[in-house]
Order: sequence, then C-alpha cells, then structure tokens
Amino acid sequence: MASIYELIAEGGRLPEITRKVFNELDTNQSGQIEWDELSEALNRIYAECGLNPPTAEDVERKMKELDTDKSGTISAEELEKYVRELLGDY
Repeated sequence: MASIYELIAEGGRLPEITRKVFNELDTNQSGQIEWDELSEALNRIYAECGLNPPTAEDVERKMKELDTDKSGTISAEELEKYVRELLGDY
C-alpha cells in the first residue's frame, strides 16, 4: 500500500484513481459530477488509497471552498485538487 506522500507526490497514483472514480460517477459524460455524488466519490477514492474516508464536516468545509461559482457541480480537476487537500490534512 502506498503512503499518502507517494499518492500525492508528482507521478503518484492519485490522478489515476481520481479520474477512474470520477468517470464511473459521470454517467452522462458531462465532465461534471453533482455534489451529492461527491461523498460516494470520496469514499471510493479513499478506499482505493487504503485510507479511512474524511468526516462529513471535512467534506462540507472543503465543498464550500471549492464550489466558488456555486454551480453545485465539480470537475475531475477540482475533485483531484479537493482530495489532494484532504489528504494533506492527514
């Protein structure tokens, strides 16, 4: 199992894991997932990384920071940034 540092370091598996989960949830291929799908995405990503998922409070706090345009959706790039920040809190 990779360490958190190895996952988020340049060349780590985090982008691959994040994209895989994102694509599974983006069933209409719009390039966006809804906020209500984010919890499922995070649970899958953290499981793939061998980590306990973030708390509901962590998710809510980061969601408010990330959705600056208040669109209620998130892109794959935003998801990766979000997960990278959450992992950085470990």
